[in-house]
Amino acid sequence: MIIAGSDVSGNENDGQSRHIAFIIGQEESINAIYKDIGIKEIHMVKLSAEQRTHVVQKLDFKKYGIKAWCFHVGKQRITEEIYEHIRLQPKNKRKDKIYQNFDYHLLNHFRPEIEKLTIPQSMEFSDLRVQCDADMALTIEFWKMKREMKGKAFELSDAVAWCNEHNRSLKGCQEMDLKDTIYSQMSYDLLK
Repeated sequence: MIIAGSDVSGNENDGQSRHIAFIIGQEESINAIYKDIGIKEIHMVKLSAEQRTHVVQKLDFKKYGIKAWCFHVGKQRITEEIYEHIRLQPKNKRKDKIYQNFDYHLLNHFRPEIEKLTIPQSMEFSDLRVQCDADMALTIEFWKMKREMKGKAFELSDAVAWCNEHNRSLKGCQEMDLKDTIYSQMSYDLLK
């Protein structure tokens, strides 16, 4: 069965949700890479520097046939800029509408890749189980996917988000800087 995990990373100075990580693959593959890492709970901020180095060295998504992305999006900054923009129409002045517009455009950047995995399994988008915490809960629900509380896929996505926040690349993880693109798309939709 295919499962997914998603997490965010950021900081107080540059804004929360600067990076959004999303991984998807066969549950057996997720379990195998997790077992290979050999750490009971992967939560990067709680690990020692030595353990974090170990996780980074062991993470090789391509080897396990897992698709992994880390999107540099600056979600907090973008949504606040749109919300405060002088041209934002009153009909679009609800924060949840702005967040949903952001989430819509983000998903469109990698949905075809997800479908390459789900369609051959006769799996609908609404059947995809995504492990996440509260930071991604509303996004996953908006995407009409099944949200599950944490798990191994979530912990691996935590490592991806943490690594990108700390300028560390991972084997088999596609990094995409979508800040400007999503801002332009949202401006077109909401600042008319």
